[in-house]
Amino acid sequence: MSELTTKLGLSKPADDDTSWGDEIRGALDIIDKALISHYFGENAAGHSGLNFAYLGGVYRNDATIATIAAGSIELADNITNYIFLDVSVGAIATNATGFESGDIPLFTVITAAGAITNVTDNRTLMAANVTLVHNHDTTKSDVGLGNVDNVKQMPISGGVLEDYAEKIVALLSSEGASTIDLSAGNVFEHTLTEATTYTISNAVSGSAHSFTLIITQPETALAATFPASVKWQNGEAPDLSTASKIYVLTFLSIDGGTTWLGMFGGEF
Repeated sequence: MSELTTKLGLSKPADDDTSWGDEIRGALDIIDKALISHYFGENAAGHSGLNFAYLGGVYRNDATIATIAAGSIELADNITNYIFLDVSVGAIATNATGFESGDIPLFTVITAAGAITNVTDNRTLMAANVTLVHNHDTTKSDVGLGNVDNVKQMPISGGVLEDYAEKIVALLSSEGASTIDLSAGNVFEHTLTEATTYTISNAVSGSAHSFTLIITQPETALAATFPASVKWQNGEAPDLSTASKIYVLTFLSIDGGTTWLGMFGGEF
């Protein structure tokens, strides 16, 4: 027989209960609603014409917890309006082009003839620019905080979990330059087509980062130059000048990208 928990009134299966899938699904539904039902919710009773009313809420940006009060926002007529939390300024905003990277989506609202005609709730967990450590071990029957095997890091951006575990990105160069964008992945492949100077972008302040760069030299070797923030083993950049070779380099930063420790993984 099931018993109630003292939190949220969730039904907890008894030890001898072998058919508790429905109870778990119901409990998860309650948790989902508890997490997002109020924060930045739609205040339908407060709508007026093209004025969309919303409830207040709390969100996290890096290490900062911030609060936004309830309010309203004026929408454009006869279009689809995208309402989102702009964490860069800490305000609710809207546009007609769609949700962008870094925004926390709230609602998609269709307007016509000076009125709100349809509202779609796009809210997820209210988080941005934070690091989540996700513990998961499929070999264990009890999955919980105590199981720390197979740890995977996943950054959260715009309220959506994005898994960059071993995500490979092909780099290109233009006018002798190529950007290693850490928001795109953590393994980068580049077949040189010209002498190239690399830059490293989108490191998160205060966070540790690592990535791998795989460089392929063509039949005529080309120069590869790295930013001054890269500090090499023994103070000397590796020799990458042999034609038709593949070079593996790894980079580590523990200060949010201010300094990178560059390590030579070998010539292949």
